Amino acid sequence: SFYLFRKLWFIAVSLPILLSSPVIYDSDPQVWYCSNSLLKSTIETALSNPQHNVDEIQAFIESSLLSYFNEHNGKWLISVSKFHRLSGYVDSGAENLQTFCAIHDNTKDIHIVVVKVE
Repeated sequence: SFYLFRKLWFIAVSLPILLSSPVIYDSDPQVWYCSNSLLKSTIETALSNPQHNVDEIQAFIESSLLSYFNEHNGKWLISVSKFHRLSGYVDSGAENLQTFCAIHDNTKDIHIVVVKVE
């Protein structure tokens, strides 16, 4: 009975955690953490062509935002990657910054982050 209790306790604790993944929402295949409309629209445009691979998406984002990056001095990081399974969290304060934008596109299995690092 003790082992049964442990198994039931484990299921009761782990099931809500597994079901509340921050990355996968069946009702919304694109999970955004972005308040900067220019960064968001640029990423949306880059993702609109289903033929583009991650290198082409990154090159499009870089070239499209080059003048914006130059106007906002500092160093910017653009990361575009394919994923099979992704689990991550975004600080709730980061998604309100104008210098941060991230998307998990679960339909294309692509993760994109644009962030000012310095």
